[in-house]
Amino acid sequence: MKKTAIQFALYLHMHPEKGQEQWYLMRTLPEGMLELLQAASSQNKRAELAESIVFNEDDMRKAFVNFLLLVLEGHEHSPYRGLAAREKASLERCKLHKKLLLNIFHPDKMPLGENPYLFQQIQDSYEQVNIDHSIPLYHSTAPDHASIDKDQFGSVKVNNAPRPSTAYRRQQQKNHVNYVLMCGILGLALVGVLIVLIVPSNPQSIVRQDSFTPAKSQENERYITLAGNKYTTTNNTKSFDNTYQADPIKRNGSRIQLLINELESALEGDLINELRSRQTPSQSSKQISDLFISADQKKVFLHNFTWKPITSGFYGEGKFLTRFQFVDRGQWVTRTGKFFISLTENESKLHIKQFHFEDNLH
Repeated sequence: MKKTAIQFALYLHMHPEKGQEQWYLMRTLPEGMLELLQAASSQNKRAELAESIVFNEDDMRKAFVNFLLLVLEGHEHSPYRGLAAREKASLERCKLHKKLLLNIFHPDKMPLGENPYLFQQIQDSYEQVNIDHSIPLYHSTAPDHASIDKDQFGSVKVNNAPRPSTAYRRQQQKNHVNYVLMCGILGLALVGVLIVLIVPSNPQSIVRQDSFTPAKSQENERYITLAGNKYTTTNNTKSFDNTYQADPIKRNGSRIQLLINELESALEGDLINELRSRQTPSQSSKQISDLFISADQKKVFLHNFTWKPITSGFYGEGKFLTRFQFVDRGQWVTRTGKFFISLTENESKLHIKQFHFEDNLH
């Protein structure tokens, strides 16, 4: 029959070496920790217990305190041990243990020269247990069996249920494996559908420079050209009045907006590495680009641009809003800030000469 906490504390006091060996072999605390705490904190209960088992009261108190100090040493591995409670004990039980421990080890009752932080350690353990119980994922609604009052000397439980046959257990294992495989296949199919629905259908909207272009190709390699910004000769382009043609920003407004829209699609696709290879980004811009590369899904919105003409083309300052999804962490990350871009016009095309992000965290 297993010893209760009171029996083991007295045994440890009378046989320190053997008691230490048995303690290190234990996986859980012995039953009856609440009764031990109540006896250790109450002189009247210790007196009644000492009279019933014919034991010196002072030695009994020393035995209880020494055993509790041994139990509380495990607070680094589990906050429940820091309260002398079993794992996943109820919050009410842990609160009662904390109250009794603070009464036993109060500095007015017991000097804490060897362990001056014991009083604070008990408080910290209870706070960690309180946080643990605030997360419903780790606790079920089933009653806490550790809180059920038991006999002081414990009891023996016998499981009389018949053991399933080997053939039945093998069939159950086979069914479990088939269920796991089916869930995996359905999960992969769902991921594929989400990718088709969410990822842009034209991530390859960036047009690389032709390798056989003449001498200017080396110059153009420093720029980024998007597919939809080619200068088309339609009736609309020929019908601009003199006022509209006199303002280069108005004349190129639709082309600039088209280029910005395609840049958003390119950033949401898988070609951020190519965009980064064309320039040396700032530290802030590099952090945003790293998020583009590491995220499973991303959404980009470039807005509120102000443009001004420069010698080589146009310079724009605007804002960006990005959302990055990380499946392994199960979260979305939002970044906002300023967006700067320089455009140059060459061979009837608008090129992105340079762009970078400046998020609000810097």
